[in-house]
Amino acid sequence: MRRIGLIFIGFILLLAILLLSLLGAGYWARDSLSQQFLLPWLSKQYGLEVSCAEWRIAENLQGVWFDKVCVDYQGHQLIAEQVYIDQTDLSVARADLRLSAEKKAKL
Repeated sequence: MRRIGLIFIGFILLLAILLLSLLGAGYWARDSLSQQFLLPWLSKQYGLEVSCAEWRIAENLQGVWFDKVCVDYQGHQLIAEQVYIDQTDLSVARADLRLSAEKKAKL
């Protein structure tokens, strides 16, 4: 009976180590994963082209910090820095919006 308990504990520890390794590898490769999966989806769904996205999960695990994000939409470019996003808040420390020459002429 004791041997079965030890095997069970070993199995649980092995699963925990495997899960933590996968989570760590996913976080370490977050930029590559977002380039491969998230950014093409944003482009297809909303027409947004994201050319730079330096992000990390917030310390409280409730939101996301973007050190820098560059978004192109219909020829316009938005570069935002120090952006925090969670379920209820969006804060931007610095933003630079550049309108396309074609759109400026119509204004």
